Amino acid sequence: MSKKIISLLLTLMLTVSMVAVAAVSVSAEVDDQGRYTPSEGVETNRYYFYMPSDWYNDCAFDAGIYWWLGADAPAAWPGYGAQNADATQVYFCDVPVNSTTIIWNNGYDGGEDPSDPDYAKAIQTVDVASQFYSDGDSDIYDSEWFAEMEASYNDDKVALGTFADNFFYDEEFDLGFSFDFDNMIYVINPNMISENPLNGKIVSGGEWYFYYGNGEYGTYPTKEMAAEKGTLYSSDYQPAKDKPATEPSTEATDVTSETTDSTESTVATEASAVSTPYLTVNATSNYFPKATAEYNAATKEVTVTYWMKSSKNILDTEWNLYYDSSVLSVSDKNTAESICPAIGEKAYYNLELDGVIKYNATNLKLFDFTSEEKAYVSITFDVKDISASAPVTTTVDLDVNVLRVSKVNPATFRSDPNEEVMLCDFSKVLDNEATKTVKVDRRTELSASTYEEPTTVETTVAPSEEESTVPETTAEPEPTVPHLTVNAISNFFPKATAEYNKSTNEVVVTYWMKSDMDVLDLQWYLTYDSEILTLSENNNEDTVCPVIGDKAVMNLGLKNKVMYNATNLKLFDFSSAETPFAQLTFNVNDLTGKTPATTTIDLTVEVLRVSEINEETLRSDTEKEIILVDNSQVLSNEQTDKAGVKTRTTLTPSTFVAPTTVTEPTTTVEPETTEPVEPETTEPVEPETTEPVEPETTEPVEPETTEPVEPETTVPTEPETSVPAEDTTVAPATDATGTTGATVNPGTADTPSGGTTSNGGNGTVQTGDTSLAIIILSILIGATCVMFVLRKREMF
Repeated sequence: MSKKIISLLLTLMLTVSMVAVAAVSVSAEVDDQGRYTPSEGVETNRYYFYMPSDWYNDCAFDAGIYWWLGADAPAAWPGYGAQNADATQVYFCDVPVNSTTIIWNNGYDGGEDPSDPDYAKAIQTVDVASQFYSDGDSDIYDSEWFAEMEASYNDDKVALGTFADNFFYDEEFDLGFSFDFDNMIYVINPNMISENPLNGKIVSGGEWYFYYGNGEYGTYPTKEMAAEKGTLYSSDYQPAKDKPATEPSTEATDVTSETTDSTESTVATEASAVSTPYLTVNATSNYFPKATAEYNAATKEVTVTYWMKSSKNILDTEWNLYYDSSVLSVSDKNTAESICPAIGEKAYYNLELDGVIKYNATNLKLFDFTSEEKAYVSITFDVKDISASAPVTTTVDLDVNVLRVSKVNPATFRSDPNEEVMLCDFSKVLDNEATKTVKVDRRTELSASTYEEPTTVETTVAPSEEESTVPETTAEPEPTVPHLTVNAISNFFPKATAEYNKSTNEVVVTYWMKSDMDVLDLQWYLTYDSEILTLSENNNEDTVCPVIGDKAVMNLGLKNKVMYNATNLKLFDFSSAETPFAQLTFNVNDLTGKTPATTTIDLTVEVLRVSEINEETLRSDTEKEIILVDNSQVLSNEQTDKAGVKTRTTLTPSTFVAPTTVTEPTTTVEPETTEPVEPETTEPVEPETTEPVEPETTEPVEPETTEPVEPETTVPTEPETSVPAEDTTVAPATDATGTTGATVNPGTADTPSGGTTSNGGNGTVQTGDTSLAIIILSILIGATCVMFVLRKREMF
């Protein structure tokens, strides 16, 4: 009897457990797009994610999220779809609080086959800690920041705003004052992009920020405090920068306005004869020398640049730039790349404050300021309407708060602590034995002065009436300067320059590379001025880099910038022939009112690693991998020399040809100088005058001036002087001698056939199947009943 009871109890327990499993497996609600809603009774935190624009592709359309610890964990990768938040590219998900780690992704699996063209289109973050931060867990939330927050927490909590409940004292691990990430946003750091060693896919690190809504975030609990501290951001990448609220003003002058203004200013001063400059700008600094420039009323833009070259590279820096906002305003042209190209987007800065710009950056791998002189700070200002108060004198003052330099330790590829030297500390320029070991060359530059003191020299140089009519008719058709000059530069490739005439509508830049080893992975970004050039629709994955093709992750939709990365464990072939590393086609915009224009296309190679194939695995041989560029720093050592890399840069051939014969039409006396040599043209003239020179310059006039003087002796010859139709020998002077350069039609990249890529869209994550659970449950119950009946028969 006891055996029966035990059997029944076991059957009931199994049945109850199966029902419970079935109930739990279907309790987490998922919509038809795989978006997750927590199970009833599950406590959650809301986490936001700023998905970078280059994570989107033809297979990935929205953010996804995955976790494997805690309640409601998704059944399969890439997990649940995230919900759309209140701004473009911003997503959120309510995640169980007992989930300690999450992974954000672009909602696409990518499969397991690295040779699949769509394999590399799956992008994800590293494993992101989702519990809390204590002092020491993050570089941007330092001890001083924690002390400030703790003081407010123990007072009125006003400085903590709506995030007051995030802060607490950790007792479980005794970590002290801490804060969790509820309602915070995770933002990708472009310096923390790498390859997952397990599958070769791209993984990205980032940081948690306080989210204020509408795509804005910062390092303080309130938006007002973040703005005050200079850490209010609204960008899909960290270190972040504010996106301009409006498109750049069309009134802003071109990059080449300095040369244009200086050319036109002469005309302006001649006409106006102003006795004092309209605007005087003094550029000062606690660390850099002073510079001064004077400008006329036509000047609408002023750029100040503090240049630097050092015997050691920069480890970290912080500065404030002060200006008078009633005279100058910060131009929309300023970007991370223009402010300090050597640091670029690795900096934190704020351009939105009134009268001051704040900036700081740090890099354990150092910023290169040793290879050549580079802009430490370069800011462009728009000149406001100061006509009512002109002449005006204003000052732009750079205060270098912190400047530390160092050298890389070859063993760690990081800053060597023994080489670190502090040059500026708390705005004080240090002078000691350590600083004397560092050679620093500095200079300060302002846009070229456009004001010139009026003079009368120009009025005395007016050409004679006869001379002024001859050269003008032949010099006008031929431009003396190029319509557009394009400079193609790079941190890894050589510079190229080309000049174009007005008929050039397209420019192609190509950075070529050939190596003894093939490419394992690479990452680069290319910047350009969208006021001068526009990306052509002909650009696609196959034209940008034919060897890599659609295995790359690329974004052509950014303003003034193209971003690109690719990785392949089977390597990309750059060893068999010289191949385009990066090739972009640009359309030339209408440059009316901006010519002559000069613009720059800048390719920054952030990561470049080469390798060779392991014959056994048919994958990259890890022992032969060589990093050529790391974190935008071009490495040079015994290893890099083995790669045997050759590079060059080309632009569409120049179409502008400088006129070389513009002045030839002024030598119209040449036909006359040959008259003494040719008897036919000079015979009638010889008998009248014996001087060989006079017929050249005064032949048409001579008979009129000498006739009254010698009436007796010249009567017989008078009829002959009235005949000279030989004056028609001047006809050859009307010959046009100006030449025009042949126009070279630039080649265009072929437009690829419009094939479509098969989409591997976001699949719905299945967390349970009710029908299957019921079927299994029914079978188990039936089997139990049969066993019970059979056992009962045996007893009788």
